[in-house]
Amino acid sequence: MNNLLGIEAITAIFTITTDTSFQQALQYGWFRAILVYPLAQVINILTNLFGPIIAIVSIAVLVNLFIFMLSYGNSIRVAAASIKFAPRRKMYESDKLVQMYQDMKKVYKHYNANAIKTLIIEILQIPVIIALYVAINTSEAILTSFVFGVSLSSPMVNGIILRNSICIAIFVGMLFTQVFITFAPLVKNKKSILRSFNASSWLRLLTVFFFGLSLPVFVSIYYSVFNIISILKGYIITRKALLLVNNDPWELKEINVNKKTVDIDNHEVS
Repeated sequence: MNNLLGIEAITAIFTITTDTSFQQALQYGWFRAILVYPLAQVINILTNLFGPIIAIVSIAVLVNLFIFMLSYGNSIRVAAASIKFAPRRKMYESDKLVQMYQDMKKVYKHYNANAIKTLIIEILQIPVIIALYVAINTSEAILTSFVFGVSLSSPMVNGIILRNSICIAIFVGMLFTQVFITFAPLVKNKKSILRSFNASSWLRLLTVFFFGLSLPVFVSIYYSVFNIISILKGYIITRKALLLVNNDPWELKEINVNKKTVDIDNHEVS
């Protein structure tokens, strides 16, 4: 057990109970000790107080809310800059890409938006999200919990075969949120769903369906919560960004494209 490092430390079977110490978790590596251990202990406590489903939902919401607040302001500004510049993209031809990026940079500067900062936060949140999943997967309270006779650590297909209404509702909810995430951008952009729904979209949905059946019940809960949070975050950021753009009279007065000058305000071409 001692000196477990790297992949062995992460994949080693290690159940975290309320009696597990930090030193014991540290034997399985710093990742388990620093990130997974505290999250698993919070999950154990919440499960004992409120039940496993509320515990999973609560910890997922809290972790994602913390990450969301770190990038909240910058995400709105980046979205606003993207919305502001979107109508102008079609004005540039292939030989004007350099100018397009120069003009885009002006828009991002106007809104004080930093796309690199958003990317960094997205990268930094990956180990936290992984730690949260591992914490749920190693929490004794979750692994020993049951939903109307079905273990949360058993495959979802077991609950469906037993016609467990809670398991069926969780699985349908997971699929519904994934379908919404897949189709929402198409509906928003007024595109034909049938024409835009390509092979990759089918593959993504089928992957979620079959993995959802084979993986433990708690994974579907975890995945559903994350989908709902993603939908809400996207909605909030888009609404705030649109409000910022609509209340901002600033415009890029002129864009030189294809050896012509286009005035954005009155669309005169010279």
